[in-house]
Amino acid sequence: MWKDVGLRVREHRGELVMLDDPRLDPLWAAVGEAGVPVALHTADPVAFFQPVDERNEHWTRTRTSTSTSRRASPSWDASRAPRGRSCSAGRVLFGTDEIPPHPDVYRIHFRFMETDDEAFAHSLDDPPLMGRWTISGLDLPDDVLEQVYAGNALRLVPRLA
Repeated sequence: MWKDVGLRVREHRGELVMLDDPRLDPLWAAVGEAGVPVALHTADPVAFFQPVDERNEHWTRTRTSTSTSRRASPSWDASRAPRGRSCSAGRVLFGTDEIPPHPDVYRIHFRFMETDDEAFAHSLDDPPLMGRWTISGLDLPDDVLEQVYAGNALRLVPRLA
């Protein structure tokens, strides 16, 4: 499921449809009952929803891009993410849309999940495609990391074992 849900898909009154909308409960129940995995791509950086001017961290990219600014849409606030705790760990798979994969990008992903490091770069690019912001590590426990990196995928697709 692409990030259109929560960012662009609207109900008849014009309100955004969010992933936790109760009207989607039958969908989630059906895929759960059928054992069908659902891949979600959600959220965008806050800067994508702010005016495109010199105060926007995404300004450097927007000056050289033909893309248009996105406005007035909710965004995920990374400061609300649980640190050092698991949150539905049995329902999360590690994945990236980095193609082709680059070892240094994976190092950033692993640092994000495995450490409690503060305020490090989320990208190798300069300027970063998603804006000049930093991330801080989640410091996930080893048992959660095992599930996210491999265990959940093996449970969902046993032939991978």
